[in-house]
Amino acid sequence: MASGANTACRDFTSLLLDFGFEVRDGSKGGHKIVTHPALPLSEAKNYNCGHNPGTMVKKPYVREMLKFVQHQEDALREWIDHV
Repeated sequence: MASGANTACRDFTSLLLDFGFEVRDGSKGGHKIVTHPALPLSEAKNYNCGHNPGTMVKKPYVREMLKFVQHQEDALREWIDHV
């Protein structure tokens, strides 16, 4: 997934789930809340899928999640090694 590309919401969500993230619906429309068991809840991120399942996640959300994963790489790797 390139950080400069829009990504289909179902693909983006699937990728996050594959890496152990938990994705739940937010309080409004297509908002999604992303958490991970290796990280404190205060580190939760979000993105917007709009109202249609085929909606694209916009570039800023993709870039933000990529930066977040890179920043949390050590904690995520440690979690993966113990699962």
